[in-house]
Amino acid sequence: MNDDSVGAELAMDVALRRRWPTIPSVSSSLQVALEAPERLAALAETGLLDGPQQAALDRYVRLVRNALGAPVGLVSLVDDHRQFFSSAEGLPEPWATQRETPLSHSFCKHVVADQQELVVDDAPNHPVVKANLAIPDLGVQAYAGVPIRTADGLVLGSFCAIDVEPREWTERELVILRDLAEGVGEVMDLLRRARRAEASESSLAALNARLVADDEDRSMATRAAVHDLRAPLSVMLLGVTNLLGHDASRSFPEIGKLLGMMKRNVDHAASLVSSMHDITRLAHGDVADGPLDVNAILQEVCDDLRPPAHITLHPPAMKGRVDVCGDTTALRRCLENLLSNAYRFAESQVDVDLRVDDEDVTITVEDDGSGLPDLTAYRRVWQPNVRFHIDEGRSGSGLGLSIVKEIIERFDGHVRARPSKALGGAKFSLRLPIVT
Repeated sequence: MNDDSVGAELAMDVALRRRWPTIPSVSSSLQVALEAPERLAALAETGLLDGPQQAALDRYVRLVRNALGAPVGLVSLVDDHRQFFSSAEGLPEPWATQRETPLSHSFCKHVVADQQELVVDDAPNHPVVKANLAIPDLGVQAYAGVPIRTADGLVLGSFCAIDVEPREWTERELVILRDLAEGVGEVMDLLRRARRAEASESSLAALNARLVADDEDRSMATRAAVHDLRAPLSVMLLGVTNLLGHDASRSFPEIGKLLGMMKRNVDHAASLVSSMHDITRLAHGDVADGPLDVNAILQEVCDDLRPPAHITLHPPAMKGRVDVCGDTTALRRCLENLLSNAYRFAESQVDVDLRVDDEDVTITVEDDGSGLPDLTAYRRVWQPNVRFHIDEGRSGSGLGLSIVKEIIERFDGHVRARPSKALGGAKFSLRLPIVT
């Protein structure tokens, strides 16, 4: 594909789409390859176009410059009318600041259109690129570019090294370039997957917010949401967990940090869906009221819900069977909610206790955290959508404790929150009548 024929083939009015003047930049057949919809969609999905330079990609550019002794290294992403440098070192001005050129100045477009590497030892005399404007304007004399290829085989751009003097690229240098290009492709795949999960998470969060705010239709809407959201949330959680185990996420802390944040938010969304499920069950009376052993359930929850490494859990002493009237799933949710809240706010210790008197059983969970601001806060904590510790980024949806209260009162019990005299944090209690 020869740039000598570009003027006769196509003159693209780039000025209407970007700031570039009208320049005959690509042949019609090359343009068709660059405009492939699936490729452009994948390119947009990376989120790199017009974005800041990526530290993960900068490392690859530095490596190729040092390994090859090349003045310029680029991660060049090519869309249908320009090339954008997601990472670049060694470019002259104004290109270094603009971080893009029209396709009239692009060698990388050939790598993308032909889906194979392009090696140029002497650009002014090379049959494919000798008329390319990058030669006079950017000083390109030698070029070696390898496709940036995704896992599904799409070529998004070129990972390339450039010299301002003619040079013969050795096979060893090309092997290094190819190996590093594979790593760049893996980063692209990680970014695409992360953005897919992030977009799905944002969509789910927006849907959840609308459902929670719409009290009038909450019951019917929540049933539909729980049914529709559980499966995609499970897939998202599995996907993000797998990405966290990928070598690239450990090699590039910024990607690992983003994925960790996404996992926390997916976990939060899953918790919110479970809360909505509980609301629906209560609203429709869809809970059992048979006798159950609350002591056994409490022991199981303490065994299953292990604390973070910095927190010591003191579970209740083993006791015999203690029957209360209730629903096993609902009661487990209540106990899990209190215990997970205690883990979230504790500094180093959480105590759980179960006490039996003549007519009632009382379960207490207390921690050594900072507690709530005042006694009014302890009274309000059971209300829907009341949240504390927002500045520390540790608050939940504000639904959990209100659901706990509703469940316990559904079975003729009582709830209480107050400061912990023993540990200095917060103390939450559930009191239920014993079945004799």
